[in-house]
Amino acid sequence: MPISQSRLIAMAAIALALAVPCFGGQSVGNATTLYGTVVDETGAIILGATVKIHNPVSGLDRSTQTDTTGQFNFTNVPFNPYHLTVAAKGFSPHAENVELRSVLPVMLTITMRAVVASTTVTVHEEAGDLVETDPTFHSDVDKNLLDRLPMPAESSGLSAAVTAATPGVSADSNNMMHGLRRRTGQFRPDQ
Repeated sequence: MPISQSRLIAMAAIALALAVPCFGGQSVGNATTLYGTVVDETGAIILGATVKIHNPVSGLDRSTQTDTTGQFNFTNVPFNPYHLTVAAKGFSPHAENVELRSVLPVMLTITMRAVVASTTVTVHEEAGDLVETDPTFHSDVDKNLLDRLPMPAESSGLSAAVTAATPGVSADSNNMMHGLRRRTGQFRPDQ
């Protein structure tokens, strides 16, 4: 007995309806896994780093921390571009954009730089902070200094005091004072 055309179409539709659920379990879906490891510049793992992904259009925000092996894992992440940030104490923050387009898992290795401590010192100068406000080279000789100087004789007086207390001054055999100046690397009495 011949099969009518309408019956043939109905049987094909039933066969197709029964076959579709069989292939549904093999569907590729529209989500993937993003995982990786966070390390420092020497390759050592960073434990407890906070890893975040964000998509401003979809509003998806997820956060996790690296485990004892320095790894992080985001499962069932819809296909989209994401802004990924990593923060860890003692390290400069890390940020990058990640594009998820396939069911194949995406694996990242993130290298973070250690923060180098720096200190800035600002110096403000004021003349009142200085012991001396006279910018020229000089020596102050006062009564207090004269009392502390070893004087060879009372008669030598001021000449001996100036010679003993002032750098760059020398006395000759007549107890006359002479300033010394620098010439070709040597100190010599002024003429």
